[in-house]
Amino acid sequence: MTPRALIPHAALALALLLGACAKAPAPDSGFLSDPEKMAAEERFPFDRIWYDGETDFQRYTEIMILPVNTEFLMEMPWWEEVSFPGDRRAGARELGFRLQTRVFDAFQADPNKRFTPIAFAAKEPDETTLVLEMALVDLVPTRPVLSVLGGPTGLGKGSLAIEGRFRDAHTGEVVAMFADREEAQRSLVNVKDLTWYSHGKAIINAWADQLVAVTNAGPEGVVERKPRFTLKPW
Repeated sequence: MTPRALIPHAALALALLLGACAKAPAPDSGFLSDPEKMAAEERFPFDRIWYDGETDFQRYTEIMILPVNTEFLMEMPWWEEVSFPGDRRAGARELGFRLQTRVFDAFQADPNKRFTPIAFAAKEPDETTLVLEMALVDLVPTRPVLSVLGGPTGLGKGSLAIEGRFRDAHTGEVVAMFADREEAQRSLVNVKDLTWYSHGKAIINAWADQLVAVTNAGPEGVVERKPRFTLKPW
């Protein structure tokens, strides 16, 4: 049985309902081996973060962004209550690919050029390479989408959760971790153009920019959280 399947349905429902009035962190998925190391830090725009204080992050000049794990999205217990059109796994993979490519593009467009992004398996990483591994671990559709699909609209306003870790490519050691959950803002929507994961696109765009900002700032820097995300009607 997977870690997510062990979470009681009642506890998960309570966390989602709390998310309707205040953003509640997603439960640990099992993707990160030591999530208890992470803690909230006001200097960073994520719910929880950890970094190895002994690591010299200045020696890294490249970042390799691996394909995103989306298997946790298939384990959400409310799936059975909603009749989704199309292939759920294809939608999850689309979100994961969007996250991987958006993060790559954000590093490539960074005017500071702090890191050179390299594609997965494009070259042999060395001691100057950080490896970024990410997982999308929880997603709740927005109420308009749930209304159309006949799902339980009490689940919340719509949210997406991520977990990630940075490894030293040479040693394989995890040198930093982060976890975050973001909600979509309410706005006028064109429901015919929506999918169950539409709101995740804006959240992913913001995460990509924040990851670049955090790595530019370093362990001692300060990166403000961006304004809440809006689900646009296009």
